[in-house]
Amino acid sequence: MKANKIKTLNEENLLFIEKVFAKHSDLQGALIASANSPRNCGLFEFLSGNRRPLIASIHESEWHPHCVYTRLAYDLDEPDLQLLQFCIEFLRDEIDKPLFFLLDDRFNALASILVEFGFQMIRKTEVVHIQPATHHRSDTPLTTVAQISENVDCMNSLVEISKRTYTETHVSNPVGNHPFQSWREVVLDGLLLDYSYVVLDGEKVLAFSLLYEGEENNWELGWVGADINSNLYLLDAILARQLAGAKENNIAFIEKEVDSTCPYSLHICKSVPYEVVETLFAYVN
Repeated sequence: MKANKIKTLNEENLLFIEKVFAKHSDLQGALIASANSPRNCGLFEFLSGNRRPLIASIHESEWHPHCVYTRLAYDLDEPDLQLLQFCIEFLRDEIDKPLFFLLDDRFNALASILVEFGFQMIRKTEVVHIQPATHHRSDTPLTTVAQISENVDCMNSLVEISKRTYTETHVSNPVGNHPFQSWREVVLDGLLLDYSYVVLDGEKVLAFSLLYEGEENNWELGWVGADINSNLYLLDAILARQLAGAKENNIAFIEKEVDSTCPYSLHICKSVPYEVVETLFAYVN
């Protein structure tokens, strides 16, 4: 077995990726995007005799700079387990930063090998679909982000609590040290101001739930949280109002990524019925 570091994907590599991922266009697109990324820091081809090769692409994330994201292309139906083991051992020795893998059940063979090599499963993420529903009246006073968008103190409080809740739920894959303005831009990018809500105490945000534009006829539920655990119940009234807004706008569903490390997202799943459409597992060494 041998490993070759390559500069770019050649035609033979691309044909191989297209073949093994013929039924998995999402995986094909993700690997090629990693290979072509300006933050790519390693592209490798692993060979084992006359058997099918394995392609690995490593790229850095500006948002999570303490690890490198690792994507592999191989025959998912008949994986070469020895080659996979060789690849993981090589990459672990070759790359200085921890390797991060985000896998679904198509990569069961790889997940088993990662565990054998001492990788930790740091997070389970369920992608869920929540159906719009009629709003039930609540005494909880809600304010849209549109209504506070010109209030500097309220908006700073929203960005600060978003930053804190996200950072606290990503301890095993830490966020980088980004300026406050960068957090503001991420929070507001694509935000549906009229359907994102906060609960205020003066100009301090006690709880929040932010909706974003989704693909086609759906919305995405993104940043959610509360200042303290005893205020988690405030999310119930906000979500009910958001589901009613989705129904009024004939939205098919609201999609939410529910991390096992996020008590706020887990609380939402206790409040409403939902359908799990995808499950992902994050591993890091």
